[in-house]
Amino acid sequence: MEKLENNFNQKSKIEKLDIKTQIAKEKDWEDYKKLKILEMTEEGKEMHDFSQKKLDILNNMTEEEWKKELSRKDMFVVLARNDSDPVGISCATEDERGFWVFGDLHVEKEFRNKGVGRKMFLERLNEVKNRGGKKIILAVKINNEAAIHLAESFGFEKISKMEQLKFIKYPKSLITEQIMELGILK
Repeated sequence: MEKLENNFNQKSKIEKLDIKTQIAKEKDWEDYKKLKILEMTEEGKEMHDFSQKKLDILNNMTEEEWKKELSRKDMFVVLARNDSDPVGISCATEDERGFWVFGDLHVEKEFRNKGVGRKMFLERLNEVKNRGGKKIILAVKINNEAAIHLAESFGFEKISKMEQLKFIKYPKSLITEQIMELGILK
């Protein structure tokens, strides 16, 4: 009986989700900061090139620096909220060739596998289209099957592999990334 109640309560939580995505504005700087730091300190250590130096830089950024980052013309951040609570961020940056590079996508643990990442991914695609983007590049860790599947479901295709040397205490390990791209047609 207790197991059934737990399942019901979990389903009720899912049904109550009211996820909205938006392009973050300067006024959203505190939510962006909170999630960006969480991304770096939780499981993000394994998914990103984590360093204490990067974390210190984020922790020491001023309000104005966070706002400036959110107002850049060559970058945007998608913020996902459940009601008014921030639950996810993802970003995209335009490179010197005019290609958009999709950066990290982070969803808080309790909101994963509930469509939040898909909503943010779609918001990024639509924003790139609105800005006249023609090509999107995405680097995905080769063992991140969920991210590869998500990208493929939106039409991304694998184009190459990139190898990076990542130093972890002991032993050194090699991380392989899958590079994917999507050409946007009008």
